[in-house]
Amino acid sequence: MYHDKLAKEATTLARDGPISTSRSNALRRAKLVAARTWTKQWEKSPKNGSFAIANRLQPSMNLTKRFRDNPREVFGRLIQCRTAHAYTGEYRRRFHLNDEHECPCGEQIQTRDHIVQDCLNFAGKRDVLIRLSRDIFLPEILGTEEGIKALSSFLKDSNAFKATGRQTTPKETPRFEEQPEPPSTDDEADG
Repeated sequence: MYHDKLAKEATTLARDGPISTSRSNALRRAKLVAARTWTKQWEKSPKNGSFAIANRLQPSMNLTKRFRDNPREVFGRLIQCRTAHAYTGEYRRRFHLNDEHECPCGEQIQTRDHIVQDCLNFAGKRDVLIRLSRDIFLPEILGTEEGIKALSSFLKDSNAFKATGRQTTPKETPRFEEQPEPPSTDDEADG
């Protein structure tokens, strides 16, 4: 809704600009205006809800290195963990899904906080988080550059927040900057 309004405003920038303005310059200016507006809106908006403790980094129009350097599967779990939309008992209960709500370790309700801080199933994988924050303080883990890097390492080394809840054999997954080769067409094969 708000983003739609910004997009509509951005379309008028190129049209209303001076004649000598190139399309690429107008687009660059529109992106700059959108980024500044988004940042101002982010600064003014109250930080509440389950994402509030992670919502400490200024918005960016580009996928930042802290996210880009992860395999896609880890990237997905990282975003799900930060936004509290991860595969947990708490999430399933909130959306009235009929799956189990308790943690396999015996905790009555499986939550993001429990998995990251206390779950016995991940005790051996938490060293990277403890090195950053002795008490695994979630605003530091979820909302700082260093914390996101440590959380990414924790997620790479564990099966935390996977739908299956089991450790799987890691597959080589492409990174965001890697593009798969397009399949060859029959025309090329016929030569």
